[in-house]
Order: sequence, then C-alpha cells, then structure tokens
Amino acid sequence: MQTKFGIILAGALAIGVVLAAGCKSGVAEEEYLNKKRWEKAEAEKAALQADLDRLRLERLQALADLEKTREETRRTLEERERQWAAEADSREKEIRRLKKALADTLGAATIRGNGVAVPMAGDVLFDSGKTFIKKEGKRVLQKLQGKIKEVLTAGGFEVEYIRIDGHTDTDPIKHARTYKDNWMLGAARANAVRAYLKEVGGWDGYKMYIASYAYTEPATSGDTKAAKAANRRVEIFIVPAPKSRQP
Repeated sequence: MQTKFGIILAGALAIGVVLAAGCKSGVAEEEYLNKKRWEKAEAEKAALQADLDRLRLERLQALADLEKTREETRRTLEERERQWAAEADSREKEIRRLKKALADTLGAATIRGNGVAVPMAGDVLFDSGKTFIKKEGKRVLQKLQGKIKEVLTAGGFEVEYIRIDGHTDTDPIKHARTYKDNWMLGAARANAVRAYLKEVGGWDGYKMYIASYAYTEPATSGDTKAAKAANRRVEIFIVPAPKSRQP
C-alpha cells in the first residue's frame, strides 16, 4: 500500500515538475517576443527620428539657399539699376554734347528723344511730290554729311544708329498712282536720302534706318505756305551711344 502511494506521489511530483518547466518556458518565450517587439519598435522610432532630422536639415538648407538666392537677386537688380541709371545719365550727357557740337557747326540741331535731329528743307532736296534728289539737294547732302562726320570724329562720338526721317505737309498726294499717301511719300524720300548717303560713302560703319512721319510731327503749326514748306523736310536723326558702353 505504501509502495503504491509512493509511486503515485512520485508521478504527481514528476508531472508538477514538467508543468512548472512548461510554464517557465512559456513565460521566457513571451518575454523574448516582447523584447523583440520593443527592439523593432525602437528601431522604427529611431529610423523615423533620423528621417525627421534629415527633413528638418533639408528644410533649413532649402531656406538658407532661398535666402541666398534672394540676396543675390537683390544685389543683381541693384547693380543693374545702377548701371541703367549710369547709362541713362551718360546717354543724356552725350546727347546734349552732340546737340551742341552739331548746332555750333551746322546752326540747326534739335534734341528729340534719345538722339539729335538735323533738319534739311524738303524743297531744297526734292521737287513737289517727287522723290528724286535734285542736284542742289545732292550738294547740300554731301556737304552736310561731311560736316556731321567731322563733328562725330572730332568729338569722339560713338553712334548706335542713324535714322533718316521723312516729313510731309498735310496736302493730299496729287498723283496717287505713284504714292498712295503722305506716309509713302515720306518713306520714299527718306529712303532716297539714305541711298544717296550710302552712295557718297563715309558712313559705312553706321547702322542706318528710315522712318516716315508724314504730317504727324510738324516743325511748325499753321496752314500757310511758309508753314507747309517748313514741315516738308527730311531729318538726319543721330543716336549716340552712352560713354558707359563705349570701349
């Protein structure tokens, strides 16, 4: 009887030991899994923090780059404004200097916009309604061109361009087959002067253009013969380059 009880007790103890060992093993495994979960969470947290720090640094760098660009742009604009102001002042001085030099030599010169206009009476250059330059007109043009060249050379002027402007009176065109209106007549006369000056030579280094103002910019007001004669003219319009852009 005692032997049987001892066997049962021993078996029970053995089962208890096994159960205890099993419980202990289960707890250890849970602790291990929890540790792994915590380590993974910490790693993810560290990675997120690293990304956040990187993004923060990138943002700060972007802001710094933007501020640098703004400052560079501001300095560039200020420098350009300074250059433009200096160029405008230099151009104005050159225009006044050229006007005085031409007026002293030719007796007539007018500042207009960004250049100086030298007028020539249309009746000296052309017959009424015509665009062929008269002999007298050619002599006047040749002499005028030479004097202007002397002024430009002596004064050390650099020229951006020379424009030949044709002006007419308000009288309608009598022979509309040739020239439809005063705009076409003004342009044809300006081009005739340009072509002759090119033929004479001496201005080959200058850019030359033509323009027609017809009757829109009269030299004087009024409807008298004298006023109309004054308005029929061709002007040599000279635009000097500012000193700041000259070599």
